[in-house]
Amino acid sequence: MQIRHFHTFALMTALFAAPLAMAQREPPIAVHFARGATSTTVSGTLIGDVTVEYIVQVQMAQAIQLKLTGSNNAALNLYAPGEDTAMNAESQRFSGLLTVPGTYRIQLYQPRAQADRDEVARYTLSIALR
Repeated sequence: MQIRHFHTFALMTALFAAPLAMAQREPPIAVHFARGATSTTVSGTLIGDVTVEYIVQVQMAQAIQLKLTGSNNAALNLYAPGEDTAMNAESQRFSGLLTVPGTYRIQLYQPRAQADRDEVARYTLSIALR
């Protein structure tokens, strides 16, 4: 009898916690390049555990360069189309050839310690496709 109550409690906790965790993610922001340009810069602010995602369309065999500046408390992850595992993790730079065309996600966030203290991280993200 005790086990059944524990499972019910665990299930209810998970159901209520999931929307709270998801509420910290802002809707993705589409990255647009000026006509004829191969690079662009975006900027913003990370507060606490809120993550910001940018999405960029990549053609077959394009090289990408990402550079995050402005705060040592900001980090980025890059996700290939349809993937949940980052191609890189917890860095401020990424450079590489992307062999799968489609929509890539660039996730910006603060490390756990800074997020838990609700710190503010102003950032500038440079994105170049070649």
